[in-house]
Amino acid sequence: MSDNQLEQILRSVARRMRTDFELSGGFTHSGEKGTAREKVFHDFLKHYLPGHVRAFP
Repeated sequence: MSDNQLEQILRSVARRMRTDFELSGGFTHSGEKGTAREKVFHDFLKHYLPGHVRAFP
């Protein structure tokens, strides 16, 4: 994999995460907004961490 390919992959992942994060801003209640953003982060880690690594219970 070239540096350019890795850069494109990382940019794509960052765009997807930013979009999901911005969508969660639609909640007016700060608790709901925080819960939605935690889920975005959790799903991100779940997708990219190896199966034997757990970031959350």
